[in-house]
Amino acid sequence: MGDLDKAEQEFRKIIEDPNYTHKELPYYNLARLYFTKGDLEKARSHVDVAIKLNTRFALAYNLLGLILESQDNLFGAIESFKMAVKIVPDDLNFNFNLGAAYFKNDDLGKAAEVLEKISPQVVDLEMKEKLNSYLKAIKEKEKEKSGG
Repeated sequence: MGDLDKAEQEFRKIIEDPNYTHKELPYYNLARLYFTKGDLEKARSHVDVAIKLNTRFALAYNLLGLILESQDNLFGAIESFKMAVKIVPDDLNFNFNLGAAYFKNDDLGKAAEVLEKISPQVVDLEMKEKLNSYLKAIKEKEKEKSGG
């Protein structure tokens, strides 16, 4: 509801609660909060803890990918998105983020492969526009590289 400071306090209380068994969740939520605030270092440290607590936490790998991408670490971002996709292969957001990261890393073949695979399932108009924009840019870049 917009009160990030109060949310932060509540997540910290949950972490301190010895009876709360899924501590990866408040760590993940703190990471999202810090990412929203633009504090990438704190976001990174909290998402790392969430992943250590639950190595199958696909949302945390996706968030880690977004953080690394924001830090211009495309290789790390791609690896994180790949982990999220490995855990939940059919998630459109994870696949889209992976395809976009491949594109930004100029790995056009892999970007096209991922984005074309999910294209028929995408119904969200904003994602569909971005996806089509990436696919168009890939075709244009490949055309330039081939001298045509």
